[in-house]
Amino acid sequence: MSNFADNSSPRVRAFGEPGSDRLPNEALRYLNAIDAATALVTASAVSIVAWFVFEPLRVVILTVIMLGVAAAIAFEIQIMNRLRMRNTSFTVTGDEIYIVRGLFFRRFTSIATSQVLNVEITEGPVLRKFGLVKIRFTCIVAVEPLGPITPAVATAIRSTVLLKQTPACRGV
Repeated sequence: MSNFADNSSPRVRAFGEPGSDRLPNEALRYLNAIDAATALVTASAVSIVAWFVFEPLRVVILTVIMLGVAAAIAFEIQIMNRLRMRNTSFTVTGDEIYIVRGLFFRRFTSIATSQVLNVEITEGPVLRKFGLVKIRFTCIVAVEPLGPITPAVATAIRSTVLLKQTPACRGV
C-alpha cells in the first residue's frame, strides 16, 4: 500500500508517470472469469441460432464457432487482461486522485479531491466472490471509475478523499 493518507503538498506529475499503486492480483482472475463467461454465453446464443437456421452446414458452423470462442478466450485472457492489469496504476493522496490506463492509447486522469462530490463503492456477487469492489469518483462534469480493487483499499481511498472535503461536507 502506498500513501493514501499522505497529506504532503501537491506536485505536478510528469506526463506518462505511472501511479504508485496497481490493481490487485485478484483483479486478473476476476477479469478472466468475466471474459470467459461472456464468451461462453455469446457462443451459446450464436450456436442456438446456427443450430436452427443453417441446417446443411450445421456441423461446420458450430465447429467454427467453437474455434472462434476458444481463440477469443485465449487471446483475451492470455494477452489483453494481462496488459490491462500491467498498464493500470493509480495514486490517491489527500490532494489528488491520479489514474493511468492503457498501453497504446494512454489515459491520464488527475482529479483534485476538493472537486470530488461523491465516492461510491460497489460490490456485486461476482466481485464479492473474488473479494473485490469497484470505486467511482463523481465530479461536477464526469464520473471516473477505478477497479476492481480490494475493499480495504477502497475504504482507505474513500476516507482519504472525503477527509479533504470542506468541514461543512463532513458535518463539522
